[in-house]
Amino acid sequence: AADGVYGCAIQGAKSPLILIGSFLNRFGSYGGSFFDADGNPTINSPEAVIALTGMVEQAQYALPTASAVAFDEALGGWFTGKAAMVEFYTDLPGMTDDPESSSIVGKWGVGHLPIGSGENAKIVASVNAGFGIGVSEVAPHPDAAMEFLNFVARPDVAARYNTVVGGIDPVRYSTLEDPAYIEFAGTEIVDAIKAAHANAITWPTNAEWFELQESLTDNLSLALIGEKTPQEALDDTQASWLQVLGK
Repeated sequence: AADGVYGCAIQGAKSPLILIGSFLNRFGSYGGSFFDADGNPTINSPEAVIALTGMVEQAQYALPTASAVAFDEALGGWFTGKAAMVEFYTDLPGMTDDPESSSIVGKWGVGHLPIGSGENAKIVASVNAGFGIGVSEVAPHPDAAMEFLNFVARPDVAARYNTVVGGIDPVRYSTLEDPAYIEFAGTEIVDAIKAAHANAITWPTNAEWFELQESLTDNLSLALIGEKTPQEALDDTQASWLQVLGK
């Protein structure tokens, strides 16, 4: 680091949400996917290997120690100006310009995630987390519950909770056209969201995913701390996935 400032903050803590999320930011940008069209795992594809290799190499210049950095550590490095770049959710601009928590108010910019290389490379938005709302079958007042669901999903209401510091990320395209949100977040973040959402990439939702994500998290962590090469880590993950899926 130069003068205590690191090139980036990589969230590499050994948690599926955090570590797989950081990997998917890169994996998706090369056009990679967890499975092929027939449902066969492709976690050791060339795109996966180059993505993990890049993350391991970038960790050399990241806020230390990447394998222990989670949300709070990454934000701490960013808000204090010790990390020049950070990958984070779209509520970051409001928090960055909050003088109560940030020392870099007005001294930052935003862009989409870097694009990988190769013919399938693209700008992506990794759907690494989210909120869900629904009406339970045993709700005592289902009609009232449905009305509340409709209320919180309304475009005008969404625009209101998207303009709260540390609030919820935009989930409606209409929010990106709302003058209040544009003023709150800035045109840079709005443009970055629009570009990224053209290629949103999601996590698998198959029944085996809970078990699959554990082996992937373990091996990504081993690669990040140097106990396995990226190729070894992903080959081992592929073998584990094939076994779990009975293929």
